[in-house]
Amino acid sequence: MGKASRPRRFAPELAAALALVLYLANGRTIGSGDTVGPALVPVSILTRGTVDLKQFGSLLAPPGMVPYFLHVNAAGVWPVYSIVPGILVTPLYVAPVWWHGRVARSAADWLRFALRWQKFAAAVVTAASVWVFTDLVLALGAPAGAALALAFAYAFGSEAWSVSAQALWQHGPAALALLVLARTAVGYRQRPASGVALAGGVALGLAAAVRPFTLVLALPVAVWGVGRCRRILHALAWGVPALALGATWLLYSRWVFGHSLGMYRDAFGWPDPAALYGLLASPARGLLPYFPAALLALPGVLVGRTTRWRGFMTALAVGAVGHLVLLTWHPDWGGGHGFGPRYMTEVEPVLLLLALPWILACRRDRLRTGVAAALVAWGVAVQSVGAFLYPGGCWDDDPVPVESDSARLWDWRDNPVFREIRTAVVRPARPSAPLSRWAARYRVPASLDLAPGASALFPVEVRNTGAEPWPNHGTSECACIVHLSWHLRDLENRFVRYEGTRAALGRIVRSGESVVVPLPVTAPGAEGIYLLEVTLVQERVAWFEDKGVKPARVLLRVRPEPAR
Repeated sequence: MGKASRPRRFAPELAAALALVLYLANGRTIGSGDTVGPALVPVSILTRGTVDLKQFGSLLAPPGMVPYFLHVNAAGVWPVYSIVPGILVTPLYVAPVWWHGRVARSAADWLRFALRWQKFAAAVVTAASVWVFTDLVLALGAPAGAALALAFAYAFGSEAWSVSAQALWQHGPAALALLVLARTAVGYRQRPASGVALAGGVALGLAAAVRPFTLVLALPVAVWGVGRCRRILHALAWGVPALALGATWLLYSRWVFGHSLGMYRDAFGWPDPAALYGLLASPARGLLPYFPAALLALPGVLVGRTTRWRGFMTALAVGAVGHLVLLTWHPDWGGGHGFGPRYMTEVEPVLLLLALPWILACRRDRLRTGVAAALVAWGVAVQSVGAFLYPGGCWDDDPVPVESDSARLWDWRDNPVFREIRTAVVRPARPSAPLSRWAARYRVPASLDLAPGASALFPVEVRNTGAEPWPNHGTSECACIVHLSWHLRDLENRFVRYEGTRAALGRIVRSGESVVVPLPVTAPGAEGIYLLEVTLVQERVAWFEDKGVKPARVLLRVRPEPAR
């Protein structure tokens, strides 16, 4: 092997090693409730031989409260989100679980261990996707320098750094499966072989089982990859693993959730044109503010039409457009808590691959190269904020959880990037600590009438009858903010919805003071009579009723509006 070929030969390893080092450099895990289940699955498999999380049930789901990320039934306690990411990273847990389990450990000890170790597992998975991405770019004919530049853009200028590498979200394993599928598709078109076809079929099945959204991206690539398949054995190698893994996921979902689509049963509604603009340009969740290198995909598609890989580029473009359109059907296109456009994580390496023909065509043009470099640098700067500063500014929760006020997604003056930078530069003293005395009084209307599925604001007067002020800003862990919220029960006192919409108090409420808060309430889809429990919550500390403060009860009548 000559000296000139060594950079090309070792480019994937170099890119992956650098990525892993920087992914671990912040020394902390940045996850959410979404990542708790996948983090615990390997521990449960290695210590109990099951994916049932029943041993952690009393810690995560005390009586009367089931967090959104768990599903409890007669058979056990199950993660709501796919268990496949946890199964995939189980080998990375073997040695640490053995070492940690040398002495008897409580469920709380194992919980803390799992939530810490998931960071390393997520970083390894994401670094592996960087390796595959770099190898794929080389296979498409790029020189080592261009491949490393694109790998740098993917590893550090996309959500791979601020999301996938920080905790066991579905996005990292889904991106890895998608890139393995793309690499095997290219390899199969270059040299058809049953082993390559089998790897492609497994990757396609894993993409579906990890995150079904990814199928929209994966299917066009898979169809292109098998386009010249002429052998029955190869066709079976492509199809059987994909169908087997997909069917296993459907059967598991049916068994645990009672429906083949599991948590995705009600995940989509009607398309929202505004969501398309938000997915692209929102200062909180838009693709372009957080991953501006996506702009290079547009000229790349045009140039790619004249290259030998035009079929592959067409498949990538079809998948990317389909993924974007699909997300406009999602009622929560902002993705809840997380840094940047989390739902666009899997499409970002696809967009960089689409940009490859243009980058290769203009690599001797200093102006175009400078534009590309500036866009990548912008993305790296933004993603480094997510990796090293987020969530210190508590933007997701302060002044109110973003899920409770979608208008916050459009605030250009107060967005996650600006908030984190301001908080890092100037950290104001915040009167934020867990309350030691819990006391409140509510004044609410006796009843409320809403149509099925309708939302409304109704005023609630809240008085602080305790001795301590209620904080309206969080700690560095985003805890201790006091919000007004609600639970919903049926007439048999069973919870219909536990986590109600939050409303900000608007200011620090001191002892003896009262404040009137417009509380947003959404009616269930089924008609009937319900009990709405109006209450306060100190985030990540406790609900006020758990500390002895009785909630106010409002009779909620859900019935159709009278015909006019």
